[in-house]
Amino acid sequence: MKRIINLCLIGPLPIDSDVSGGTKVSFNNLVNDLKENVDFSVNIINTSRANTNSNHISKFLINVRVLVTTIKKLYLSLKYSDLVIWNVSPAGAIKTAPIISFLCKIKNKKLVIRIFGGDFDKHYESLTSFGQFLIHKTLFKSDLLLLQTKKLVDYFKDRAEVEWFPTSRNLDTRICLLYTSPSPR
Repeated sequence: MKRIINLCLIGPLPIDSDVSGGTKVSFNNLVNDLKENVDFSVNIINTSRANTNSNHISKFLINVRVLVTTIKKLYLSLKYSDLVIWNVSPAGAIKTAPIISFLCKIKNKKLVIRIFGGDFDKHYESLTSFGQFLIHKTLFKSDLLLLQTKKLVDYFKDRAEVEWFPTSRNLDTRICLLYTSPSPR
């Protein structure tokens, strides 16, 4: 009998009546694809926060609450997980990689980090030498780093185990047919 792989997916899911950007849509697509695969059991830790016009202090407190909740849920789910797949923005990765990486390391769990966007190199370059050192010891020590552009893969290939994982969305076939049909004039 084939063994089911237990996945812990961390990332932002769409929120009803809120704006759903590319990160939420892409993570939701990944979740749905993996849930449909009988080889996987999927546990989700949702990191979504509603877009609000709150002040900086309120946003900070919301982010801290989400981080603490994510850490708690991750710690509890690591016992049952074979692999953690963390889907995160460049800024989120830099700010929280030491914590997430440390938890996976002490529990001896594989960690794949998927960073959204095409500007992770700029975030990395803006760090102090100590910040870059910390990223080298944590984020770059993950089992795999999935990056959205080939430019980022080339930039980081000597620092970490990287793969290109572009973000794409399935197009409705009617749209494809519409735009490939001869246009009536």
